[in-house]
Amino acid sequence: MHSPIIPNWVKKHLALNKNYWEISEEVKASVRENLKQFVSDDDVKATVVIPAWNEEESIFSTLSSLSEQKISFKCELLVINNNSTDRTQDVLDDLGVKSITETKQGIGYARQCGLENAKGKYFLCADADCIYPVGWVDKMVKTMDNNQHINAQGVYSDYSFITSGDTPRWVMAIYESIRNIVYYFKIRDKVHLLVRGFSFGIVRRAGLENGAFIMGKQRVGKGIYGTEEFAIGGEDGNMAYTIINNGGKVLPAKGKAARVWTSDRRLIYDGGFKKALKIRFGKYFLKKKI
Repeated sequence: MHSPIIPNWVKKHLALNKNYWEISEEVKASVRENLKQFVSDDDVKATVVIPAWNEEESIFSTLSSLSEQKISFKCELLVINNNSTDRTQDVLDDLGVKSITETKQGIGYARQCGLENAKGKYFLCADADCIYPVGWVDKMVKTMDNNQHINAQGVYSDYSFITSGDTPRWVMAIYESIRNIVYYFKIRDKVHLLVRGFSFGIVRRAGLENGAFIMGKQRVGKGIYGTEEFAIGGEDGNMAYTIINNGGKVLPAKGKAARVWTSDRRLIYDGGFKKALKIRFGKYFLKKKI
């Protein structure tokens, strides 16, 4: 079963999820120094890419968790600023994080921009409202690297929600455990439906060959249910589907070393916990366009 509480190591990073300019210089200096482990050499093995749109108050906690990664190979970190109107770029510049601006609005365009500018053989998708365990990068890459003999071209991992509303963490833990059981029996043969962009990796060459991050309708802004921003399908699942359809394998990275803790803001945007469950149930199991 998933943890009924938020672990202390996650809480440590969540405590930094506030006004960046009020965080002590000592803390920022420590994260800044740890982020130097990410390099942009031509021989990096993997590139971690984060699309960002107005993430001034959340991206530091994500970068703090990534700064503590235990990586056994050269790795690059790249943030794609998708027309932020707040001070997201100032945060990135202050921390010395490599960034590129993508003027086409939409998370798929941002991920595609990262894909085209990344240097690593492997391309890891992350998001600016997540907390990553220290072994995440290594586990994701090695899952693909160790399975090249079966044409592994993609990887995804399990996740837990960081609760911010009225739903207790223990309720979320039960939901996550049941969700995984249902997923196994209902859509284990539809792996693309299990993929989430905040913890998804591909062989970069395979992604470049099909351009599947670019879709007919892009999720933009907050992607709130019931608005024009909402899109029933995701660029992440579309990429996974295309890879599988072309003969590649998309595998799970298993264990706590790969499990990501993600904000529940997507559930909130979809109208709260109960409404979000209805949307997901209809999308995955009833095939309704809710």
